[in-house]
Parts: sequence; structure tokens; C-alpha cells
Amino acid sequence: MINIVELVNRINQEPAAFEAAPRDHTGHDVEHRAKTESHDCACCDQPACAALVAETAIGPRWVDVCPDCYCHLLRIAPFEGMEP
Repeated sequence: MINIVELVNRINQEPAAFEAAPRDHTGHDVEHRAKTESHDCACCDQPACAALVAETAIGPRWVDVCPDCYCHLLRIAPFEGMEP
């Protein structure tokens, strides 16, 4: 388990540790991943309910998060299509 700040640092420093998202992803892709696929939260390993896309130096990456981590993460890190 890592905290939100550590997650943001890991996304920036080790983007290859996160699954690649399609370069031309749409809201449908994000919704499909969050609602029909099973992933663990990247922070706390609880079941994820949201899928975010982080734009990194090596391209877009999926960041799956649970409800609590989602709220904390959006306060400190901008993700495409999301506002803090």
C-alpha cells in the first residue's frame, strides 16, 4: 500500500509500471474499464471503481483507484478530463 503522493511520484518516475491506455482513448474506454473490468486500486489494493488516464513521458497510462483514493488523488494531481 502506498499513499497518494507516492502514487503520483510513481506515475511520473515509473510510468511503465502502469498498463498502457489507448492513445486515442475516449470516455467510453474509461467507463468500460471502470465498470466492466476488475482492477485493484493502485494505492490501497481495494477494488477500484474509477479508471483515470495519466499522460506520461511514454504515453497514456491507466490508473485504477477506489472511491477514497479517487477523491484524494484528484485534489493533488490533474488527470485528463478531470477537475480537482
